[in-house]
Amino acid sequence: MKSIFNISARDALQSLASGALQVARRNMSTNYKPGNWMFFGYGNMAKAVIDNKMLQELVEKGNQVDIIKTKPSTGQLEMSGLTYYYSESKNESERMPPLGKKYNKVISGAKPLISAKELGKFSNYVDNNTVLVSYEAGSTTSSLMNRLRGGLCKVIRAMPNTNATIGRSLTAYCTTGNVDEESLDEIVSILQRAGDVFPIAEDRMNAFTAVAGSGPAYAHHILGSISRSLQAHQGYSPKDADSLTLKVAQDFDDPKYKKGVSEKVRNALNQMDSSDQDSSRGKGSTEGIINNAVKALGKDCAPDELDSMIAGVITRVSKSLIKGAQSCGFNEDVSEAMVAGPNGILKASAGYAAKSGKTFLELKNAVTSMDGTTQAALAIGEVGTGRTLDQLWDQAMKAAVIRGKQMGDPLGYSLAEASSALDTAIAQKKDMSLYKKPMAVLYNGLRQVFDLISPAPTTSKAGDNFSAIGLDGKGPDNAKGGGRGQG
Repeated sequence: MKSIFNISARDALQSLASGALQVARRNMSTNYKPGNWMFFGYGNMAKAVIDNKMLQELVEKGNQVDIIKTKPSTGQLEMSGLTYYYSESKNESERMPPLGKKYNKVISGAKPLISAKELGKFSNYVDNNTVLVSYEAGSTTSSLMNRLRGGLCKVIRAMPNTNATIGRSLTAYCTTGNVDEESLDEIVSILQRAGDVFPIAEDRMNAFTAVAGSGPAYAHHILGSISRSLQAHQGYSPKDADSLTLKVAQDFDDPKYKKGVSEKVRNALNQMDSSDQDSSRGKGSTEGIINNAVKALGKDCAPDELDSMIAGVITRVSKSLIKGAQSCGFNEDVSEAMVAGPNGILKASAGYAAKSGKTFLELKNAVTSMDGTTQAALAIGEVGTGRTLDQLWDQAMKAAVIRGKQMGDPLGYSLAEASSALDTAIAQKKDMSLYKKPMAVLYNGLRQVFDLISPAPTTSKAGDNFSAIGLDGKGPDNAKGGGRGQG
């Protein structure tokens, strides 16, 4: 029996152009069909993709837009034309929309654990015409549908990053098989305003999140480490160190930085692969390794030497990030594009930092949630453990992939593990009341096969158009899939 998630890719991916991931562009029309929109968890990621200007456009085009929040934001004015509901309000009419209301679009940017607890409260507000768009790390299309009590709404799972704020996000998406072309065009046109958009097999989403979704936080940590090293060893003020770091970071691979590569710069850069790291800044941590190299350069250097040194440091760290992306299952070209391409995490994040006026620490903290995928990676990247840069980012990104799986399966079981546990329990005639956890996981997994509508067959084969650029589902999950769902 075919599951609703066993569908094939619908969009053809173009080859890499100028080092950036690109998809054949859909209709960029913003003539959105008037309807009811709900924003559930309107946090940093949701705001980066759909900002105040976009919300105002929706209202002006005849859409009813409701924002679901925990409580009013302190010191922030609410936009006119929108309706706000607060889950902590004591007034029922302020907590929930009126009964009988149905939403055409539900945009969820909530944290997965909050979504798992709260999203189901809105099951009566959706039907099989509702499109649920999720930016949640780890939350699978099947788990999202189950949260809405097995409702047959159409699900688009997307993973942008906060560089969407300046239109330079890399965004991957997959969908359930019941998403119609018109609805997909509408949502993808919104995502395209935020940067490059392309379909991906759902079983690759955790890997994509570990590289591109969490990538801005890695970039802000790396650039902040360079800035702090310039302050410590080159005598720069925090403001001037940030400014110089950002100037170089936005085009760090430009050949102009080669003119300052002296013997002293080469020797200092070689320290990044030395085992003798500065323990005061975390032996084997990213910052410790960068600090050690900048310290080795010394203060007596020309401006073009310092520019070349910064460019060299970023280039060296980018190589480790690229290898980390490859360890997550992406091929070399795609890994390089995601890390060092024009809209890659390093250059785009530097561009965002330059426009934001915020510190690297502020930017990193804004995109790092406690116990999330990014925090799982940074827990390795920021702590000195004696690892080399390559080992550090390989392990950091893999930790983010694992955390994404855990967030998508909060019970901590895969279907295979659940089946095996139940098989053993039955064979050994165990008390089945002790096995509620694996039974719940198996039940949720089987629901997508038996309870959901099977899609019409498509003509393309699962995995078409993905193998050429490394998005064919061949990664740490060891599964293949099409561009809109699990294979």
